[in-house]
Amino acid sequence: MNSVLEMYEITMQINKIRVLNNFSLQLREGEFHALIADNENTLSAIKKILGGEYGSDSYIGDIFVNGEICAFNSINDSERAGIGIIHQKPQLVEQMDICENIFLGNEISVVGFIKKMTCYAETKKILDIVELPYRPN
Repeated sequence: MNSVLEMYEITMQINKIRVLNNFSLQLREGEFHALIADNENTLSAIKKILGGEYGSDSYIGDIFVNGEICAFNSINDSERAGIGIIHQKPQLVEQMDICENIFLGNEISVVGFIKKMTCYAETKKILDIVELPYRPN
């Protein structure tokens, strides 16, 4: 089975401290992995590299998505490649409903108009998949 995501020999320094040293990771479709490190900066760096928060000029090494080399220099770059980062402690906007929080910054729209009913329908599907008994709004 081919890898859907590979990080190959990633090395990175933050403030002259090496947080990644030849780090490699290979993920195949359908696999689940847990990353454990003795330093929170290490895990944060991996997440920020994959999420595009740290640009490709901030580390040495290669990232492949579905066999193609990628260089993420923004969150949009990584999202276009199919990578989305779910933060451990997400910040929700209390004034917004579940749907608005889920799609915040990624609203489904046509010609600049948000398709609210489509967003709510997609949110319902997501809530059903994870078996949460909440309404999207």
